[in-house]
Amino acid sequence: ASIKHVEEKGYSEIEASHSAENKWTAHVSEAADQTLYPLASSWYVGANISDKARGFMPYVNGLKVYEEACQREADANYPNFTLAHKIQ
Repeated sequence: ASIKHVEEKGYSEIEASHSAENKWTAHVSEAADQTLYPLASSWYVGANISDKARGFMPYVNGLKVYEEACQREADANYPNFTLAHKIQ
């Protein structure tokens, strides 16, 4: 969500819903699984930290696809986010 949107609404915090977070994480993972990245034992998947759960965090579908996803969320007025701490 854009900082401008949060400020215009008079809030100081914004957070993704748990369901949206889980859905996005699954999408990122599905995209990464189309590459060889998750197969490597590298810091990209958290292999450099012994007790860390493995997962690939970078978004590999490209900037344009990411920007389009962000724009769809903005056009829908950020339904997958919660605004908090209304500024008086």
